[in-house]
Amino acid sequence: MQTSSHTHTHTHTHTHTVNKAFTLIELLVVIVIIGILATVSVATFQGYFEKARLAKARSSYSQIKNLFLAQNAATEGNLFTGWYKFDEGDINPSSSPYVLDKSGANNHLTEASGTGNFSLSYDTPLDSGSSIKINTKRIYSDATLSGGPSNKITMAGWIKTEDYFHSHATGPFWLWASAGFILTQEGKLSFYINNGLNIMDATGKKISPNKWYYIIGSYDGDRQIMRLWIDGDLVASQSGVVRTVDFQNRRLVIGQKYSTPYFNGWLDEVMFFPYAFNGKELK
Repeated sequence: MQTSSHTHTHTHTHTHTVNKAFTLIELLVVIVIIGILATVSVATFQGYFEKARLAKARSSYSQIKNLFLAQNAATEGNLFTGWYKFDEGDINPSSSPYVLDKSGANNHLTEASGTGNFSLSYDTPLDSGSSIKINTKRIYSDATLSGGPSNKITMAGWIKTEDYFHSHATGPFWLWASAGFILTQEGKLSFYINNGLNIMDATGKKISPNKWYYIIGSYDGDRQIMRLWIDGDLVASQSGVVRTVDFQNRRLVIGQKYSTPYFNGWLDEVMFFPYAFNGKELK
């Protein structure tokens, strides 16, 4: 009797392949998360840029205000100046004077034209006070200004427009038939003298609707140079400009230039004074 011995050796090798690729759903989730983070980052950076822009604009306003007060005090008789703060108590849409001149020169705005209205607004670029809201209205001084240097001028103020002017231009504030600002198609800002014969356009910066901007325009007749600033940045400069139209004996006007569309929006801290601002005061 034979006994058979069988030895069976079984070797089993199992290879498991791990799929490391993302599924379509996982990819979509990642894309959505990246999109959310990107949106939040862009909004955050835009917020920082806007805060920085307004901070620079407020600094520019502070320098102009200090310069205005110093120059106004040094100008005998406070001639050729106007400072319209539009704070509570400074404007009265139903009686004359409509808007008080806070410079001490008594260049009150006592005349108005247009079918709309103007009113006190608590929408302001500053930490306190108020602004004026203009709707299809023009307000101006009832008397012409006299005195002061006739060959130099600086005008400045906060502006905020409700919309663009696609086919026409408008004038936020200006000296009658002499010098001022023009807001043209798609938010282009210009500064002019000589009743518009010399117009200088801002480059690289536009006025967007529903945002506050601080604008400064100046002319130095001694050096024959025009300059324009937006939010403390020099956006235009032109030399060799000869004044042919006097700055004296003009009315101060806000809200419209001649027969152009009305400036429908907000204005604050509008100033006129006989000094050629050159930007050195800006920090």
